[in-house]
Amino acid sequence: MIEITVIACPQPRQWIEKTISIEHSHELSQMIEILQKDPDWTFLQDKKDWTFSVWGRKVPMSYALSHLDRLEIVRGLLVDPKTARRERFKKQGTRTAGLFSKKRPGAKQGY
Repeated sequence: MIEITVIACPQPRQWIEKTISIEHSHELSQMIEILQKDPDWTFLQDKKDWTFSVWGRKVPMSYALSHLDRLEIVRGLLVDPKTARRERFKKQGTRTAGLFSKKRPGAKQGY
């Protein structure tokens, strides 16, 4: 028996984790087909929107899953994190954001 932990985040602040036992090793594409039959994993119908990784490393659909693998199903990013941080920083301004926003009375600038 091979045990594989499958973790997915279908929506923000919602995650699903399930340990699946199978008879023998499957390719990733076969495992996705098995998961799609389960009602909890119906969001996988459109494979193009998802990235699949094992232990945090992106893998092709032909990857052969092995015992104790952790399959992660990840949504694509809507906004680049660096761009979002720059925009947030512009909106907040330099005085109220960042590492030095709370300075002690009488302290030097930047400390």
